[in-house]
Order: sequence, then structure tokens, then C-alpha cells
Amino acid sequence: MSLTLGKPERVELSKDEFDPWEAYNDPSSKSYKYRQQELQDTINEAVSSQVSNVQKEVGMNKLQTELANKGLDAEQISSFMDFASKNPAEYGIDGAINMWQAVTQNKAEAQNNTENPLDAIRQNQAVPQQAGVLSGEQPVKKDEKDSMWEGIIKAGSRTNVL
Repeated sequence: MSLTLGKPERVELSKDEFDPWEAYNDPSSKSYKYRQQELQDTINEAVSSQVSNVQKEVGMNKLQTELANKGLDAEQISSFMDFASKNPAEYGIDGAINMWQAVTQNKAEAQNNTENPLDAIRQNQAVPQQAGVLSGEQPVKKDEKDSMWEGIIKAGSRTNVL
């Protein structure tokens, strides 16, 4: 095996050139070198995967520590981590625009415009629903016979005595 710029030269073999016996028993054969190369590639992939997982975990721990130092409690940190881990496309175009505006907005604009885009949603959620009627649905109208019968019943009550 010759070295070129610190990297070993890749051994390429066709199906006909590979000899399984030599791949395990003759260290000087191309088949053995090819098998070693494939084994090394597999090991390198596994190590890279593990290193990236460890780096991701360290990054998450560092971010959680930073958030805790900024005064967030455990529930807020968890909520932020869930928010940050989502793909922005999941929030839709309006959500993405709102996030973009919140990030790019000048400090002066932020102080002048204290209105939060979520205030309108919170306002609508604070309004209680009418009992028995769904939002946007018209009240049920009684048919003519039911209206007439209700009028007869009301006419015979004690409050309508002359």
C-alpha cells in the first residue's frame, strides 16, 4: 500500500478478481487489502456517527445550560427545545414570516411596536363561546307548529291572566 498525502490508495476490484480465500489468508493480496479497506470504511462510518451524536448531545446540554443561565425554568427550557427542534416549515408560511420579522426587526421598532403577533390569538381565545351555539353557527329556528304550540302554552300561564 502506497501513501499519497497521508491517505492510503484505494484498492478497486471487480467481482471476478476478488478471492475470498486470499481476502482472509494472504495479507499481500489485493483481495485482503480490499477487505481491510472495506472494514476500515465501516469502522470510520460508525465512529463518525458516534462522534456526531456525542457532539449533538454536548451542544444540547450547553444550550440548556445557557437557557438556564438566562433565567428559564425546566418547563420553559423543554418547551424551547421542542420549538427549536421543529422544522420551520411545520409552522406554515405565516409562522415563518412572523419568526423572520421577530428576528430581523430593529430594536427601535421593537420598542415602538410593543404589539405581539400572538396578542390577537390570545384575545380571541379569551372570548368565551356562547352556550349551545358553535362559532359561526346560526341558532336553530323552530318550525311553525312548534312556535304556535309554544304560544298556546304561554297564553295559558298565570302571568297572562287579565
